[in-house]
Amino acid sequence: MPSVFSRGFQTYLSSSTFSDVVIRVSNRDVGSLRRSSFTMENDPNSTHVSYREYKAHRIVLAHSSEFFDRLLTSQFRESSQKLIDLRYPDPEGSFSVLLKFMYGGILPGLLATTNVVHVMAMADHYLVHELVEICREYILRNVNKNNALMQILMMADDCRLADVVEHTSNILSKNFQFIDDPDFSCLRYEVFYDILHHPYLAVRDERELYEAILRYAKKNKLSTEHINNLLEAVRFRWMTYEQLEKCKAEAVVPQYLLLEAIMARLKVFECAPGHSLSAVPDISESLCVRLRRRISCITFEYDHDFDDRGIIHYLTCGNRWNHSGSRDITVTASSTEMGRASDLLSRTPTELWTKDIPASWFSIDFGLNRGVSPTHYTLRHGGNYRADSLRTWDLQGSKDGKIWVVLRRHNHDTSLVDKFATSTWTIDRDDTPVETVGMPHHAYRFFRILQTARNSSNHNFLVLSGIELYGDLFEWKL
Repeated sequence: MPSVFSRGFQTYLSSSTFSDVVIRVSNRDVGSLRRSSFTMENDPNSTHVSYREYKAHRIVLAHSSEFFDRLLTSQFRESSQKLIDLRYPDPEGSFSVLLKFMYGGILPGLLATTNVVHVMAMADHYLVHELVEICREYILRNVNKNNALMQILMMADDCRLADVVEHTSNILSKNFQFIDDPDFSCLRYEVFYDILHHPYLAVRDERELYEAILRYAKKNKLSTEHINNLLEAVRFRWMTYEQLEKCKAEAVVPQYLLLEAIMARLKVFECAPGHSLSAVPDISESLCVRLRRRISCITFEYDHDFDDRGIIHYLTCGNRWNHSGSRDITVTASSTEMGRASDLLSRTPTELWTKDIPASWFSIDFGLNRGVSPTHYTLRHGGNYRADSLRTWDLQGSKDGKIWVVLRRHNHDTSLVDKFATSTWTIDRDDTPVETVGMPHHAYRFFRILQTARNSSNHNFLVLSGIELYGDLFEWKL
C-alpha cells in the first residue's frame, strides 16, 4: 500500500491549508552581501527593498532544514512570531524552489543553469544539505563551455560557493581560447588570477590573452603590482616581433618580462647551427616555467551517440587545434577475423570482429604527445546482426601501454542489443588535484576494450565497429 506521505506536502504548500507562519524574503541583490551589512536589524519597511511572502508550516520547515529547526525550536523571538523576516536576499525567487523541495523532496524540472547557483547558495545558507548536493551534481553534469559559463562563475563567486567557482574556473581555463571576446571585468581579482595561472590554460594567441588582461585592468583600475602579477601569465616569448613592439610602446608590460622574452629568443638563436653553445645565457628554472606553455587542454561534452563533439572525431575529422600537426591515432587488436583494426575509428558502421579467442581486445593509442581524461565513452556493435553482442568487458586506460587501470567494468551489460547498436556510458574520475609535472593523473594515452567473458552468443568474438571518447584532451609540444 503506497505511503500517504509518498507525494510529500506540496498540496498544503500550494493551498496554504493549516499554514501557521509567514516567511518574508528580501528581493535584494545577492551581490549586495559584499557591499553592505544586511542583517536581521535591517528595516523591513525600507522603500529600497521589496519582499516576497510565503505561507508555510513550522513543522515542515523544522523537519527539512537545520536552520529552521534551530530558529523555531529555540529561544529566538522568531520561534513564536507569525511573520518571520529572513535576512538572506533572494533576487531570483529561488526561495520558492527551496520550499518546494522541502515540502516534496524532489525538483522536477525546477533546476536550470540560470538558477542552480542561487538555489545552491540558498540551500547552503538554510542548511538543506540534500538539496546542496543535488545542485552540486547538477552543476558537475550540466555546466560546460557552451552554456552561460561566465554567468555561472560570477554568480558562484557572488554567493561564495568555492567549489563551484573552482569547477567553473577549471572549465574556463581549459577552454579559454574558444571564448569569443570574454569580459572578465566582473570577476574578483583572485578568481581572474587563478584562471590565468591555471596549469592547463589553453591560449590560441598570447596577444589575445595580453589584451584581455589590459581590458580587465582598465575596468577595475588595478595597481601596478596587480597588473604585473596578471601579466606574468602571458608568454611574451611566443609573440611576434611586431606584437612585442606594440607591447613596449604601450608601456604597460614591466621591463623584466620583456627582457625574459628577449633572452629566451636569443638562447634559441645562439643554439642554432654555427653558434657556440658555451655562449648560451643561463636561464633560471622559474623563468622557464613562465616561458613555456607546453600543455594545452580542450573539453569535449557528450550530446548523443557518435555526434561530432567527440575527441576521436575531432582528431580525425575536424581538427582545428592540434599542435603537433599529426592526427594519427593507432588502433591495434588481439586478432582480427573480419575487417581491419583501424575500422574501429570509422564513422560509418562496418563489420569488424576479432577471432574466437578468450580475452580479446581492441586498443587505441592517441600518440606520444596526447592524453585523454574521459568522462563518457561510446561503443557500436560491429555486426550486421544482433548476435555476438558484447556483454562483459572492461574499459581500461594506460599511460605507457603496459600498466592498465580499469576505468569502468561491465558485467552482463545488455546495452548493445541490435545490429550496429550503439550505447554510451559515463566514467567516474578522480579530479582531486595532484602535484604532478605534465599530464594529470587521470589522463591516459592508451585505451583498451578487453572482453572478460563470452558474448551474447556464448562465443569469444569481440564484435565492435566504433568507439568515441569525451572529456579532456591534453596535447603538449614535444
